[in-house]
Amino acid sequence: MLSQRKILILDHINEIGNVTVQELMDRFDCSKATINRDLAALEKEGKLVRILGGAISNRYKLTYEPKQLEKEKSQKEFKDKIGSKAIELIKNGMTIILDSGTTTLALANKINENKGISDITVVTNDLKVGMTLGHNKSVHLIVLGGQMRTDLYSLSGLITLKGLGNVNADIFFLAADAVHVDKGVSNANFDEVEVKQKMMDSANLTILLADHTKFNNYKIARVCALEDIDKIITDRRITDMEINEITEKCNDIVIA
Repeated sequence: MLSQRKILILDHINEIGNVTVQELMDRFDCSKATINRDLAALEKEGKLVRILGGAISNRYKLTYEPKQLEKEKSQKEFKDKIGSKAIELIKNGMTIILDSGTTTLALANKINENKGISDITVVTNDLKVGMTLGHNKSVHLIVLGGQMRTDLYSLSGLITLKGLGNVNADIFFLAADAVHVDKGVSNANFDEVEVKQKMMDSANLTILLADHTKFNNYKIARVCALEDIDKIITDRRITDMEINEITEKCNDIVIA
């Protein structure tokens, strides 16, 4: 029976934290369409949260973070648009900080594509951002040291913080796991929070880059309030209601 299968699916997800659609197809010998219908029904009942290619248990939603390849595939078109809009703010001779994340990685790719940018300094704690910009002769690249998080390219820890203590920047491009009008910008882990806060302190402006899926959500580790953000760049799928709520806290929102 469908109800019995849904119970078994939910028990399995609650036990292991997160699961892919393919894993559920194999485990329950069902089609992709059937599993997706079951997951949609369970999400509607508030039992779990669907993610790209799978689902996570409500018990883990505040701490769940996808792996790097998942992040890069998710919302790629809109991250590229956000990167294209963000690059308009970068002027020759600037020093900018790029946070660790796939939206800032999209911005790094746009920097490489833009032949008009020259003599900028980029500071980052993201190894993949560093590798992306490493061959760009128009960029003076500073990759902060630190401990790499498993299955991700983010560097954090005491070494990262010490490196940031010597940095003054024009703009910090902040990435986020979630953005909420009351709970602010938040992260799925505590390791990166102090690094992000230090980056904010090191820059004259903090600009949040976040696609629409990040809004109206929150994670376990709070980074800052929306009032601490100077500008938000997001994509056109954000709702008018969300824009109206956010502008009460940060009135500079750019739609890419």
